[in-house]
Amino acid sequence: MFYFLAALFLFSCTTQRIGQFRKFADAGKTYSGAVTELLQEAGNVAIDADNENMFFNHGGFDETNRRKVYEAHTAGLKEFLKILDDCRKHTRLLGDYFTNMAALADSRSGETIGEKSGKIIEELNKIHPPLENAKIGGVTVRDFLAESVPPVVNLLKKNALENELRQNGKTIVRELDLQVALVSALTESLQSDLETITNYSETTVVKPYLSGSKLPESWKKERKALLLLASASKLAGNAKNASAELRKAFTCLMENKIKPSDLNDLFAEINELIGFIELIRKNNPN
Repeated sequence: MFYFLAALFLFSCTTQRIGQFRKFADAGKTYSGAVTELLQEAGNVAIDADNENMFFNHGGFDETNRRKVYEAHTAGLKEFLKILDDCRKHTRLLGDYFTNMAALADSRSGETIGEKSGKIIEELNKIHPPLENAKIGGVTVRDFLAESVPPVVNLLKKNALENELRQNGKTIVRELDLQVALVSALTESLQSDLETITNYSETTVVKPYLSGSKLPESWKKERKALLLLASASKLAGNAKNASAELRKAFTCLMENKIKPSDLNDLFAEINELIGFIELIRKNNPN
């Protein structure tokens, strides 16, 4: 009877752990999709802010200097968009790894799934150095990297998954640290660009109102969008919380210390990130 109860308890614990990995994988894929959308908006906002800057300062240069300014600004934007493409790839690779990890928890034979994870790790190792040394908003991403202690894999009673995490868990933690640094640098740059847009957009809202001439009906919508966009710029700092929660949840999962509240907090931060993206998308006047 004792052995039966022990076996039943072990089965229950293993089933619970598999459920935790599934839920975390769902969160990881949702996070990956949200950050991909954030990167898209960051690119749009960067171009819009640069366009505003160039448009309003166009008359301050002669033709020769104007060409130099145009070429410099265009080259800078192309480089930034290339970094965003690399960020998208990094984020997608992490999402794919978490999906594989959940599949490995469910699988009795993890050889094929393990091979997929190995290829993902190879790609992450390739893309890590250029992203760590990339400059976003004039700041190097590695400046946002914080020292962290890799987690210790607790026994999972699921050999294929345990072996996978023992082999690659530290690498994934390193990549999650990089993800936190990337999103931190990105949101700082995004906040600056949003402020640039709102500052220049005030000329299309404040000046017409002060002029005393009849205002077009569209003025009300433009003012509303401007105020909401200014509000969004102040929320940019909160957007990085989702990446930090993802890293925290993965560490707790590996150490078998994760609680339902950890996963709930993760989903809450991801939803905050999604709401932030929607706020920008709906109210950017450009």
